[in-house]
Amino acid sequence: MEVEDLRQGRIERTDWERVLDRLETKGGLNYKLALIDADKIFIKMLAKYGKEFSPEAVSNFDEIIEAEQVLEKMLNNPKAVLTKERAKELVSVYGKALKEIGETDI
Repeated sequence: MEVEDLRQGRIERTDWERVLDRLETKGGLNYKLALIDADKIFIKMLAKYGKEFSPEAVSNFDEIIEAEQVLEKMLNNPKAVLTKERAKELVSVYGKALKEIGETDI
C-alpha cells in the first residue's frame, strides 16, 4: 500500500516495490541490487514468520538455492553480468517463496 508523506512530497514504497523498481531501471548494477535486496527480504521474512529455510517451508527450495548461488558468484566477481531477464527470473523465485511463507505485500 502506498502512503503519501506530505512533508517530503514522496510516496513510501515497500521494500519489495523497490526491488521491482530496480528491475525496471536500466543498468546492470540495478539488476544486481534487486537480486541482493530480494535475498535480504527473503531472509528477513523467514525470521519474521519463524520459518527455517527448508524444502518444507518453500516449494521452490532448489530454485532459491540456485538464486543464492548466482548471487554468491556475482558478489565474488563484481564484473559478472546479470541481464534484466535473468534478474527478473531470479527475483520471481524469491517472490514465489515469500508468498508461500505468508508475506502478503508481494
